[in-house]
Amino acid sequence: MIKSQALRREHFTASEAPAMMGDSPFTSRDQLIYQKVTGFTPVVTPQQQRRFDQGHAAEAAARPIIEEQEMKTLFPVTGICNVEGLPLLASFDGLDLDRKLIFEHKLWNQKVVAQIEGEGIEPAYYWQLEQQLLVSGQQEARAIFVCSDGTRENLRWVYYESHDYRRQELIEGWQQFQADLKQAKALHEQGKLPNPYAEAVVRHDDTFQKAEQSYHLALQTLNAARAQAEKAKQDLIDLTGGAKTKGSQFQLYPTYRKGNVKWQDAFKAMLPKVPMKDLEQFKGKPSTVWTVKPLN
Repeated sequence: MIKSQALRREHFTASEAPAMMGDSPFTSRDQLIYQKVTGFTPVVTPQQQRRFDQGHAAEAAARPIIEEQEMKTLFPVTGICNVEGLPLLASFDGLDLDRKLIFEHKLWNQKVVAQIEGEGIEPAYYWQLEQQLLVSGQQEARAIFVCSDGTRENLRWVYYESHDYRRQELIEGWQQFQADLKQAKALHEQGKLPNPYAEAVVRHDDTFQKAEQSYHLALQTLNAARAQAEKAKQDLIDLTGGAKTKGSQFQLYPTYRKGNVKWQDAFKAMLPKVPMKDLEQFKGKPSTVWTVKPLN
């Protein structure tokens, strides 16, 4: 286990790729850097451990089903390679002998199932697949992305093949991460590296509690007003019978809107070879955004 942890700390792993790219719902990029620099490992709760155990059991049960379907034997292995000075690692849920088919399994989840069945694989998952395909070392390799509970009834899958522009983004992303990691190590040596896992300051004083209560009441009033306004608006629309209508205070009419162009997707598709570093000049200024999250 120690050897495995040390290996993962010294390499950039496929499971870390979504966090490195800023697309992980579980780990932020700053948290990943902190882990790499300090060796810090977040505590696994009993609930999380049960989920992990369920995932491993489902993966083991699903592997022979996919092997039968693909007529291949899939071995759980770890691969390491060096790409442009980057120490990359990928742990495969399954890899065939000629390294052309990768098996990646996720525990049954309706959101993932929806992606497999037509919504498209999200970055939180496809960055991991991209790195696995890169580490496989086979240009013709493809991944079979599976979501199941280990049974044939609840098993969905889709093939995923590498996209050149995504692979290039991944490499450039790790190169930037490598540079940021070097800076973070220097800060750590100076005792100046911020801890993204630091406990929050607890405030129970009267001044803070009054401010909390004031904001809470304001939100309640706002939410109630929005709900009332939406209902009143819909009542007005229902009374028009679908025709353009003019009253004494409001005029109602339908407007047809075409879908908006997804400029980022269009840019990547039309200019896939443009290095991400050339786009740095178009980045907005860094900013801090506060999230105020209800505890109840």
